[in-house]
Amino acid sequence: MASFAFADAARFLLLTVLGIPGSLSTADAASASPVSGWRSDLDWAALTSKLSSSASLIDTSYDDYAGECFPEFSEPSPTTYALIDQPSGMCLPHQFLGWEMSWPRPSENGHLNQTFNQAFQDILDLVYDALTDVDSWLADPTNPSLNLPSKVLFPSIASDVVAAVNFAKENGLEISVKNSGHSYQGASSKKDTLLLNMNRYTHYAPTGITDCDASILGSTVAEDLSTQPCLLSLAKNKSSLIRVGGGENFDKVYRALIAANEEEGYKYHLVGGAAGTVSPMGWSWQGGLAGTTGGRLYGFGVDQVVQLEMVLPNGVHVKFGPTEWEDASAEGFTVPRTKVVSGVCRSNPDEHDEENWVWKSCPEDFDIDFNDMWFAVRGGGGGTWGVVTSVYLQLHDYLPVEKYLFNSIPSPTEDLSTADAASAPPVSGWRSDLDWAALTSKLSSSASLIDTSYDDYAGECFPEFSEPSPTTYALIDQPSGMCLPHQFLGWEMSWPRPSENGHLNQTYNQAYQDILDLAFDAPTDVDSWLADPTNPSLNLPSKVLFPSIASDVVAAVNFAKENGLEISVKNSGHSYQGASSKKDTLLLNMNRYTHYAPTGITDCDASILGSTVAEDLSTQPCLLSLAKKKSSLIRVGGGENFDKVYRAVIAANEEEGYKYHLVGGGAGTVSPMGWSWQGGLAGTTGGRLYGFGVDQVVQLEMVLPNGVHVKFGPTEWEDASAEGFTVPRTKVVSGVCRSNPDEHDEENWVWEGCPEDFDIDFNDMWFAVRGGGGGTWGVVTSVYLQLHDYLPVEGYSFNSIPSPTEDCSAIAPQFAEFKAHYISVPSLLNVTKEHSLACGSPDIPAVIWCHGEEDIMQAWTRFLDLNNMTDPANVACLSSIAKEASLQNISAPPGYVEYMMSSQPNDRFPGKVPDSPPPAPIGVWFAGALVPQSWLDESEENRKTLQEYEVGSPYYAFGGAAASGSDQANSLSQAHRNAAFMVAFYNLDVLDDFWGNLFPQ
Repeated sequence: MASFAFADAARFLLLTVLGIPGSLSTADAASASPVSGWRSDLDWAALTSKLSSSASLIDTSYDDYAGECFPEFSEPSPTTYALIDQPSGMCLPHQFLGWEMSWPRPSENGHLNQTFNQAFQDILDLVYDALTDVDSWLADPTNPSLNLPSKVLFPSIASDVVAAVNFAKENGLEISVKNSGHSYQGASSKKDTLLLNMNRYTHYAPTGITDCDASILGSTVAEDLSTQPCLLSLAKNKSSLIRVGGGENFDKVYRALIAANEEEGYKYHLVGGAAGTVSPMGWSWQGGLAGTTGGRLYGFGVDQVVQLEMVLPNGVHVKFGPTEWEDASAEGFTVPRTKVVSGVCRSNPDEHDEENWVWKSCPEDFDIDFNDMWFAVRGGGGGTWGVVTSVYLQLHDYLPVEKYLFNSIPSPTEDLSTADAASAPPVSGWRSDLDWAALTSKLSSSASLIDTSYDDYAGECFPEFSEPSPTTYALIDQPSGMCLPHQFLGWEMSWPRPSENGHLNQTYNQAYQDILDLAFDAPTDVDSWLADPTNPSLNLPSKVLFPSIASDVVAAVNFAKENGLEISVKNSGHSYQGASSKKDTLLLNMNRYTHYAPTGITDCDASILGSTVAEDLSTQPCLLSLAKKKSSLIRVGGGENFDKVYRAVIAANEEEGYKYHLVGGGAGTVSPMGWSWQGGLAGTTGGRLYGFGVDQVVQLEMVLPNGVHVKFGPTEWEDASAEGFTVPRTKVVSGVCRSNPDEHDEENWVWEGCPEDFDIDFNDMWFAVRGGGGGTWGVVTSVYLQLHDYLPVEGYSFNSIPSPTEDCSAIAPQFAEFKAHYISVPSLLNVTKEHSLACGSPDIPAVIWCHGEEDIMQAWTRFLDLNNMTDPANVACLSSIAKEASLQNISAPPGYVEYMMSSQPNDRFPGKVPDSPPPAPIGVWFAGALVPQSWLDESEENRKTLQEYEVGSPYYAFGGAAASGSDQANSLSQAHRNAAFMVAFYNLDVLDDFWGNLFPQ
């Protein structure tokens, strides 16, 4: 699938359409003479044959840019209007934008060897102290720094855009997209691309105003979404909308509005930008500041969008918008909260006449989540998601307008101009004494730094805990980035009872008991504690940074170091301790950090085995992987959770035939980062075959507390099979430092040996991070994880198919005993060690998951026979997932994650990996204990003794590779390595007795 980008005032980036080289479709076409111009080897006639009569496709060149555009820059009063309508469609509002990095100095590599500061200074030199040869650079049509498109399409209707996107996808072309080109980055211009210039696209605004009929309020949204814009508008207590085409700028929209107001009496108001040549599209997608048109009354540009119509990278024409919402006024919001976003696809994308367009439900294999798309487009930056063909914008009731000017009437005076700057109010927000602008100046354009407060936490997060089916997915993407999966985690020790010292005078057991009291016998004043923004026990960050790239993290860590600030770090906040939330800290919320997983799988070339590790460690992940007799890896970003990673692996498996397996956690909202650093139990994904999460780590990239960006991993190892280990023993860990930490473009990162005064021992760091707990050593920006060869997967469930029965419930204790024997002492059932290690189980009593060869059903029958219970009805109490699938006439899922996604679909967030446990006021109220395998091996009576305690179902992710899969250079405890399973104690007094009497040593 392609990625898109627009380039108006805020429509930036480039659309890359991924595809395979195309071929001419017919023999006649194959014999045709090549078309002149760029990529003359392609069948451009095939594209033009699908375009409407109003569309046009032309070849362009430097001569067009110079001849049409240069003269305007010499005019005494130049204007972008004169540039927009030039025949070639290539003109840009700033002359130098036609060269890479706005820098006409000739460069074969697009100035990629220069830092941004160097390039910026050079541009300033050109402007203010122009070099004598700058004119020759501008006049040279062979200048390698030129960055102009080679072909331009002027689409007229959506079908033209569909045809262009499909043609580009089929022929491996890049596409750039433009309205007026109102981008200071020149993002709508790129060499060797097909430019879609939307300026001549259908203009909807002149007749696009709709006055909504209030009588439809409360009705169901029409299936084709025709009533959706008005229903949402009416729910906002508004009554009018305007439809705007993907090529219209504010000049056209404002004039349409003025005409309607003059005809009907002033009744409409539009929140918009200040420049007529800016497009409402890109302006909105990056927020849309409206300081002159009532933004503080009605919100940002992004808040005005009611429905979107766009062509996606797969060539599908869609429209979508909210179809379910709820009142949020109690939380202080002036518009309803969107709950569900729905979309439809056009079933006749080649139809030119809009009156004949047919909108229907999208095909079953359509893999776009409209909830995600609605979230991403509106605020996620310009156009990376598709080509917007039209949008419905909210209109507001007209209000009288007044303008006030300072020091201008009758004319400026010196006295007013020299007001005392020292009397200006301080910067608002936490630690307003600090120069936060110095930090923001170093951040990438995709990063954002915001002030936060208790009101954000309460308004954005509290409502989800009252939902009938709450999910962490609804909390992760809230604007403030503060939400946590358990409500009480926002207070110190998860304990909202007010305390001036953070409950530090209480023991853990006392605090734990108090929390249980809150959960099960809540004091009458608990609601007042939760509602009090001055509660001294609140433990919420005061400022949140959403980094996008590693340089943002470097800038934040250095700023914090220089100013004595604490930093907290968070992905989804999936921590029972609330470890990612702390008062008076700068929170780095990594959720919007670069996603590497979708394209992050690497298949290693076995021919490099035995070679020396490259100095920049680029070959280290594959060399280590091959030494482990593995051949594939996946790179995961510091902000990606298992949902994103699992779905990336599934996509690769579906494309290439099932070949990859990832050892991971059981919940989609858990991050591979913190999960791994604390061990990483994998009872459902083969942990007993392949080890803990910590054992999957091949290379680490992180920003250390000193602000240095490093990557490191083992570079020397030795065989350890003679000692019973299944992976090599790590001997030496090496690391490199990034010598250009301010560089935003990862392609330009330079990794080199660390400075001599760099006092970090990478051997110690490798040991400490992997098992020593989450995040105390630095901010992980990415990690390479081991992938394993795919093995057939089978799951087994007890007393579930076709439905639970009392007879099966009666033998549930026997099934628990069977599972314990099969996994922990398989010899009692004549089960081989290999078959036993293939299987594991989370702390869910009725479930077993196996990868590869196993004999669960045979062993179950054998167990029943040994216990004189061999009744067909008893045997049938245990059934396979494959059997369940056959009863439903569906194919058995190929993996654990695929099964969970199909059996536990999330209606609110379709297509996501299930989230468990669901959000609740408090997290788990139990303590986990690791039970040694050696103790169980002493006597079967020990297991029976354990059952006398009040324990939960064991978590079986131990034994086998959980012990033998260690590289012997990690800090995961030997208690983990030597455990048979983990059990949960719900009574701390019982746990004290357990350790005191059974394990006094």
